[in-house]
Amino acid sequence: LLPHLNSLQISERIASVVKQRRSGLTIVLEDVRKENVALIARTAEALGVGTLHCIYSPHMHAHLRGFGELTASSKAAQLSKISRSATDWMRIESYQSVESCVQALRHASFETIVATTPSTPSTDIYEESINNDWALRKTALCFGSEGNGISSELLQAADLWLRIPQRGMSQSLNVAASVAIILAEATRRRDKAGISDSLSDEAQTHLIADVLLLEGGIPPRLHNKAHIKHAMRDYKATFKCEIRHEESNLS
Repeated sequence: LLPHLNSLQISERIASVVKQRRSGLTIVLEDVRKENVALIARTAEALGVGTLHCIYSPHMHAHLRGFGELTASSKAAQLSKISRSATDWMRIESYQSVESCVQALRHASFETIVATTPSTPSTDIYEESINNDWALRKTALCFGSEGNGISSELLQAADLWLRIPQRGMSQSLNVAASVAIILAEATRRRDKAGISDSLSDEAQTHLIADVLLLEGGIPPRLHNKAHIKHAMRDYKATFKCEIRHEESNLS
Protein backbone atom coordinates (compact mmCIF):
# COMPACT_ATOMS: atom_id res chain seq x y z
CA LEU A 1 0.00 0.00 0.00
CA LEU A 2 2.83 2.45 0.76
CA PRO A 3 3.88 2.95 -2.90
CA HIS A 4 0.30 4.00 -3.70
CA LEU A 5 0.15 6.31 -0.68
CA ASN A 6 3.44 7.86 -1.81
CA SER A 7 1.91 8.45 -5.23
CA LEU A 8 -0.43 10.89 -3.50
CA GLN A 9 2.62 13.08 -2.88
CA ILE A 10 2.29 13.02 0.88
CA SER A 11 5.55 14.84 1.45
CA GLU A 12 4.43 17.69 -0.82
CA ARG A 13 1.15 17.88 1.04
CA ILE A 14 2.91 18.12 4.39
CA ALA A 15 5.31 20.77 3.07
CA SER A 16 2.37 22.80 1.77
CA VAL A 17 0.60 22.66 5.12
CA VAL A 18 3.74 23.63 7.04
CA LYS A 19 4.26 26.67 4.81
CA GLN A 20 0.80 27.86 5.81
CA ARG A 21 1.38 27.45 9.55
CA ARG A 22 0.87 30.74 11.40
CA SER A 23 3.73 31.77 13.67
CA GLY A 24 1.84 34.82 14.93
CA LEU A 25 -1.11 33.11 16.60
CA THR A 26 -1.33 30.55 19.35
CA ILE A 27 -3.98 29.34 21.80
CA VAL A 28 -3.85 28.98 25.56
CA LEU A 29 -6.36 26.74 27.35
CA GLU A 30 -6.71 26.88 31.13
CA ASP A 31 -8.18 23.82 32.86
CA VAL A 32 -10.21 22.84 29.77
CA ARG A 33 -11.64 19.34 29.56
CA LYS A 34 -9.99 16.97 27.10
CA GLU A 35 -13.13 16.69 24.94
CA ASN A 36 -13.08 20.43 24.34
CA VAL A 37 -9.30 20.47 23.86
CA ALA A 38 -9.76 17.91 21.10
CA LEU A 39 -12.47 19.95 19.39
CA ILE A 40 -10.38 23.10 19.65
CA ALA A 41 -7.35 21.29 18.22
CA ARG A 42 -9.29 20.30 15.11
CA THR A 43 -10.38 23.89 14.52
CA ALA A 44 -6.99 25.42 15.29
CA GLU A 45 -5.04 22.99 13.12
CA ALA A 46 -7.42 23.54 10.21
CA LEU A 47 -6.89 27.33 10.48
CA GLY A 48 -3.11 27.08 10.57
CA VAL A 49 -2.35 27.24 14.30
CA GLY A 50 0.25 24.65 15.19
CA THR A 51 0.52 24.85 18.99
CA LEU A 52 -1.82 24.61 21.97
CA HIS A 53 -0.64 25.70 25.41
CA CYS A 54 -2.57 23.82 28.09
CA ILE A 55 -2.49 24.90 31.73
CA TYR A 56 -3.60 22.27 34.24
CA SER A 57 -3.34 23.62 37.76
CA PRO A 58 -3.05 20.91 40.47
CA HIS A 59 -6.28 21.94 42.24
CA MET A 60 -8.27 21.23 39.05
CA HIS A 61 -7.07 17.67 38.44
CA ALA A 62 -10.03 16.06 40.22
CA HIS A 63 -12.51 18.14 38.24
CA LEU A 64 -10.87 17.10 34.95
CA ARG A 65 -11.45 13.41 35.63
CA GLY A 66 -7.72 12.93 36.15
CA PHE A 67 -6.71 14.16 32.70
CA GLY A 68 -4.69 17.09 33.98
CA GLU A 69 -2.31 14.91 35.98
CA LEU A 70 -1.59 12.40 33.20
CA THR A 71 1.85 12.19 31.66
CA ALA A 72 2.46 14.05 28.41
CA SER A 73 2.43 10.82 26.39
CA SER A 74 -0.85 9.68 27.97
CA LYS A 75 -2.45 13.07 27.27
CA ALA A 76 -1.23 12.90 23.68
CA ALA A 77 -2.68 9.43 23.17
CA GLN A 78 -6.11 10.42 24.50
CA LEU A 79 -6.23 13.69 22.56
CA SER A 80 -5.17 11.97 19.35
CA LYS A 81 -8.07 9.55 19.63
CA ILE A 82 -10.71 12.13 20.57
CA SER A 83 -9.56 14.73 18.03
CA ARG A 84 -9.42 12.13 15.27
CA SER A 85 -5.65 12.60 15.27
CA ALA A 86 -5.68 16.36 14.65
CA THR A 87 -3.33 16.73 17.62
CA ASP A 88 -0.81 14.44 15.88
CA TRP A 89 -0.03 17.40 13.63
CA MET A 90 0.37 19.88 16.49
CA ARG A 91 2.54 20.70 19.45
CA ILE A 92 0.76 20.38 22.79
CA GLU A 93 2.63 22.26 25.53
CA SER A 94 1.59 21.60 29.13
CA TYR A 95 2.07 23.81 32.21
CA GLN A 96 1.20 23.47 35.88
CA SER A 97 0.83 27.19 36.48
CA VAL A 98 -0.29 30.36 34.73
CA GLU A 99 3.05 31.97 35.54
CA SER A 100 5.11 29.33 33.72
CA CYS A 101 2.87 29.53 30.66
CA VAL A 102 3.01 33.34 30.50
CA GLN A 103 6.79 33.24 30.86
CA ALA A 104 7.04 30.79 27.96
CA LEU A 105 4.82 32.99 25.78
CA ARG A 106 6.88 36.11 26.55
CA HIS A 107 10.08 34.19 25.88
CA ALA A 108 8.63 33.20 22.49
CA SER A 109 8.11 36.93 21.76
CA PHE A 110 4.32 36.97 21.89
CA GLU A 111 3.52 40.68 22.09
CA THR A 112 -0.09 40.43 23.18
CA ILE A 113 -1.76 38.02 25.56
CA VAL A 114 -5.51 38.22 25.06
CA ALA A 115 -7.98 36.95 27.65
CA THR A 116 -11.47 36.12 26.44
CA THR A 117 -14.13 37.02 28.98
CA PRO A 118 -17.67 38.41 29.05
CA SER A 119 -16.62 40.57 32.00
CA THR A 120 -16.26 44.31 31.70
CA PRO A 121 -14.26 46.19 30.69
CA SER A 122 -13.63 44.06 27.62
CA THR A 123 -13.44 44.83 23.91
CA ASP A 124 -15.86 43.57 21.26
CA ILE A 125 -13.91 41.22 18.96
CA TYR A 126 -15.52 42.86 15.91
CA GLU A 127 -14.54 46.39 16.86
CA GLU A 128 -11.96 47.59 14.36
CA SER A 129 -9.90 50.64 15.24
CA ILE A 130 -6.30 51.76 15.33
CA ASN A 131 -6.10 50.90 19.01
CA ASN A 132 -7.77 47.52 18.58
CA ASP A 133 -5.15 45.73 16.49
CA TRP A 134 -4.83 42.62 18.67
CA ALA A 135 -5.36 40.33 15.69
CA LEU A 136 -2.50 41.91 13.75
CA ARG A 137 0.16 41.36 16.40
CA LYS A 138 1.92 38.21 17.55
CA THR A 139 -0.92 37.14 19.80
CA ALA A 140 -1.78 34.41 22.28
CA LEU A 141 -5.52 33.86 22.64
CA CYS A 142 -6.46 32.60 26.11
CA PHE A 143 -9.60 30.66 27.04
CA GLY A 144 -10.81 29.21 30.32
CA SER A 145 -13.02 26.31 31.30
CA GLU A 146 -16.77 26.58 30.83
CA GLY A 147 -17.42 26.30 34.54
CA ASN A 148 -14.89 28.75 35.96
CA GLY A 149 -13.74 30.73 32.95
CA ILE A 150 -10.29 32.30 32.97
CA SER A 151 -8.64 32.62 36.36
CA SER A 152 -8.00 36.02 37.92
CA GLU A 153 -4.27 35.34 37.62
CA LEU A 154 -4.46 34.89 33.85
CA LEU A 155 -6.79 37.87 33.50
CA GLN A 156 -4.25 40.03 35.32
CA ALA A 157 -1.42 38.76 33.12
CA ALA A 158 -3.33 39.57 29.93
CA ASP A 159 -2.69 42.72 27.89
CA LEU A 160 -6.26 42.86 26.60
CA TRP A 161 -9.69 41.44 27.43
CA LEU A 162 -11.96 40.41 24.55
CA ARG A 163 -15.61 39.42 24.42
CA ILE A 164 -17.89 37.89 21.83
CA PRO A 165 -21.07 39.98 21.45
CA GLN A 166 -24.16 37.91 22.27
CA ARG A 167 -27.84 38.70 21.81
CA GLY A 168 -29.47 35.64 23.31
CA MET A 169 -30.84 34.93 26.75
CA SER A 170 -28.29 32.32 27.75
CA GLN A 171 -25.23 34.54 27.24
CA SER A 172 -23.10 31.44 27.21
CA LEU A 173 -20.97 29.74 24.57
CA ASN A 174 -19.12 26.44 24.63
CA VAL A 175 -15.39 27.11 24.89
CA ALA A 176 -14.73 25.28 21.61
CA ALA A 177 -17.29 27.49 19.87
CA SER A 178 -15.69 30.59 21.38
CA VAL A 179 -12.27 29.56 20.10
CA ALA A 180 -13.67 28.96 16.60
CA ILE A 181 -15.36 32.38 16.48
CA ILE A 182 -12.41 34.40 17.77
CA LEU A 183 -9.78 32.47 15.84
CA ALA A 184 -11.75 32.85 12.62
CA GLU A 185 -11.96 36.62 13.20
CA ALA A 186 -8.23 36.82 13.95
CA THR A 187 -7.24 34.92 10.82
CA ARG A 188 -9.67 36.96 8.71
CA ARG A 189 -8.11 40.21 9.87
CA ARG A 190 -4.57 38.96 9.36
CA ASP A 191 -5.30 37.73 5.86
CA LYS A 192 -7.11 40.97 4.99
CA ALA A 193 -4.11 42.99 6.19
CA GLY A 194 -1.77 40.82 4.14
CA ILE A 195 0.22 39.71 7.16
CA SER A 196 2.67 36.96 6.29
CA ASP A 197 3.56 35.11 9.46
CA SER A 198 4.83 31.86 8.02
CA LEU A 199 7.44 29.92 9.91
CA SER A 200 11.08 30.43 8.98
CA ASP A 201 12.67 27.84 6.68
CA GLU A 202 14.59 26.44 9.63
CA ALA A 203 11.43 26.20 11.75
CA GLN A 204 9.55 24.50 8.92
CA THR A 205 12.30 21.90 8.52
CA HIS A 206 12.38 21.26 12.26
CA LEU A 207 8.59 20.97 12.45
CA ILE A 208 8.45 18.42 9.66
CA ALA A 209 11.24 16.32 11.15
CA ASP A 210 10.30 16.63 14.82
CA VAL A 211 6.50 16.71 14.83
CA LEU A 212 4.91 15.62 11.58
CA LEU A 213 7.05 12.66 10.59
CA LEU A 214 7.92 9.53 12.49
CA GLU A 215 11.25 7.77 12.22
CA GLY A 216 11.77 6.73 8.62
CA GLY A 217 9.94 9.72 7.17
CA ILE A 218 6.45 8.23 7.36
CA PRO A 219 3.61 10.49 8.53
CA PRO A 220 1.89 9.29 11.75
CA ARG A 221 -1.54 9.37 10.19
CA LEU A 222 -3.39 10.55 7.12
CA HIS A 223 -6.46 12.61 7.92
CA ASN A 224 -8.02 12.89 4.49
CA LYS A 225 -10.14 9.74 4.33
CA ALA A 226 -10.94 10.39 0.68
CA HIS A 227 -7.23 10.14 -0.13
CA ILE A 228 -6.90 6.93 1.84
CA LYS A 229 -9.91 5.37 0.11
CA HIS A 230 -8.52 6.47 -3.25
CA ALA A 231 -5.18 4.87 -2.44
CA MET A 232 -6.91 1.66 -1.38
CA ARG A 233 -8.89 1.55 -4.63
CA ASP A 234 -5.70 2.03 -6.63
CA TYR A 235 -3.99 -0.67 -4.62
CA LYS A 236 -6.85 -3.17 -5.10
CA ALA A 237 -7.18 -2.35 -8.80
CA THR A 238 -3.44 -2.85 -9.34
CA PHE A 239 -3.50 -6.08 -7.35
CA LYS A 240 -6.39 -7.43 -9.46
CA CYS A 241 -4.60 -6.48 -12.68
CA GLU A 242 -1.48 -8.33 -11.52
CA ILE A 243 -3.57 -11.43 -10.73
CA ARG A 244 -5.24 -11.35 -14.17
CA HIS A 245 -1.85 -10.90 -15.83
CA GLU A 246 -0.43 -13.92 -13.99
CA GLU A 247 -3.50 -16.00 -14.88
CA SER A 248 -3.22 -15.08 -18.55
CA ASN A 249 0.47 -16.07 -18.55
CA LEU A 250 -0.39 -19.41 -17.00
CA SER A 251 -3.07 -20.11 -19.60
